[in-house]
Amino acid sequence: METASRLNIAHGVELPADLFKGAPPKVLERYARRAAVEEPFELRRHAAPLQTTIQAAFLHRRCEDLTDHLVDLLVSTVQAMTKKAESRIGKGVSEALLNAPGKMVKLYRMAKASVGAPKGLIDEVIYPEASEAWLLALIQEVEGSSALKGKVRTALQRSYRSHYRRMLPDLLNNLEFRTTTQHQPVMQALEILKTHLDQKGTTYPKGIHVPLKSIVSASWLPHVLEGEGDAAKVYRIAYEICVLKTLREKLRCREIWVVGSRRYRDPEEDLPQDFETRKPFYYEKLGIPQEARAYTRSLREELTKNLESFNRTLPTNPMVKLVRQKDGFRISVSPLRGSAGS
Repeated sequence: METASRLNIAHGVELPADLFKGAPPKVLERYARRAAVEEPFELRRHAAPLQTTIQAAFLHRRCEDLTDHLVDLLVSTVQAMTKKAESRIGKGVSEALLNAPGKMVKLYRMAKASVGAPKGLIDEVIYPEASEAWLLALIQEVEGSSALKGKVRTALQRSYRSHYRRMLPDLLNNLEFRTTTQHQPVMQALEILKTHLDQKGTTYPKGIHVPLKSIVSASWLPHVLEGEGDAAKVYRIAYEICVLKTLREKLRCREIWVVGSRRYRDPEEDLPQDFETRKPFYYEKLGIPQEARAYTRSLREELTKNLESFNRTLPTNPMVKLVRQKDGFRISVSPLRGSAGS
């Protein structure tokens, strides 16, 4: 992968990790842009300290950009991979339903709707006829069939191995992930995934404990785990998809962050380094009180005031319309003037 190769070359210079720690981002950006636009002969005309600073700033920024690009590629790849995998699972369930008796098809659809939304008319009409436990058992009977799970696993392995999985070594081996202690299971799962990338076989070796909680959802569990206790088998392909899916979610909200990245950096770096010692100053600059209850109270009052104003002027507001739909109405708001969509 070209981006990973460029990042390795840039890391080969071995700039100190804390070289620009505490430096104002705008100053660093200015030096980096200067290196990008100046001709080589102009750079060589500068005094040695300035020349070194400009080149180091450019290289530092370039490493951040390349790392961000790799993380973006990982996030988009996981998204595409997850969608394709879930569509294959849905297709497998549909095929199983086509082969089931007519009564089973109807009961399965009713069970799915009931368990997914047990409030309202559903629990008043359906649950008296069939308990929730009975419906859950029916779902497990259809989704847990060995024939269905075997087809889904085969399809996942074929598509994942032949395309997406070939990109993983370059992506994962060139990115260093960090997190707080509360997300250690995800980091443990990621380390297991990286360690066994080159392993052959469909399941993890016996004795390898893989974390499942907060990583494998209930809908994916039948495709990941088979059996119980010491005899349980963990299918690698399905588990890797679940780990990468969780990693993507944590990266997007930055509960897991990447060393050397600018967009996916440690959230603590977003705060000024002297925030704790100058907290009153920064709160005053932001125009918010330090006391949490006072802030939420003022925010609630502002939201209530605006909602009441919106509700009061709704009948005569030319920018808002109530659009009729099959299941009721929805509010349609005209784009703001000068916005990209206008």
